[in-house]
Parts: sequence; structure tokens; C-alpha cells
Amino acid sequence: MSLKHELGRAAYRRGDYAEAERLAEEAYQETTNQHSFLNFKVAQHAQGKISKSELDKVVHDLGLQNDGHGRSVLRQGY
Repeated sequence: MSLKHELGRAAYRRGDYAEAERLAEEAYQETTNQHSFLNFKVAQHAQGKISKSELDKVVHDLGLQNDGHGRSVLRQGY
């Protein structure tokens, strides 16, 4: 994972969802890693920019429903 990906996850954990969104988007642009894209969408969901059903669709569209992070998103929203 990239440094921006890790910084974005740390920002999310401390509740700075706008910063988490920004860093996840930058990380995705650098590596096109689907987990960075998912983290970007999770941060958007935390800010009320997308609904839980939209977030769930992203998990399924990325094929991450059987991935540990994807299952967590489906169950808990993050």
C-alpha cells in the first residue's frame, strides 16, 4: 500500500473524513488500487455523500464482498 493510502486510513480512524477522502482519491490516482477506491467511497459515505446501498454496490461491483475489508464495509459501513 502507498503512503497516501495509509495516511488516508489514519485520517479516517481519527474521524477526519474529508482528509481521508482526499488522500484515498490521490492514492487511487497513483496506483488504481481497488482498496484505495473503496476507502475513497467509504470516506464519502462517512460524510453522507453516498448512501449505504451505494457503498454496498461499490463493494459488489469491485468484487470485494469476500475480501476482509469488503465484508467489513458490507456489515458495518466501514
